[in-house]
Amino acid sequence: MVYIPNGTPVKAVKLTFIEGYGLQVGEKADSRGFVVLLGGLAMPTSRVTAEAVLKVVEEISKEEAW
Repeated sequence: MVYIPNGTPVKAVKLTFIEGYGLQVGEKADSRGFVVLLGGLAMPTSRVTAEAVLKVVEEISKEEAW
């Protein structure tokens, strides 16, 4: 799994599950591939707009179109 903070692909990092601790942030990662949007983006405190998220999804999708 890869986490892209605030919709910024260059900040993508791997998420690794560690028993007893849960998901932990790891090394930098390639952000291309599947995209899963989490509900946190819809929270009022989110600094990411719907337009910015759509732009990132389109950017990632262009790399490996199907």
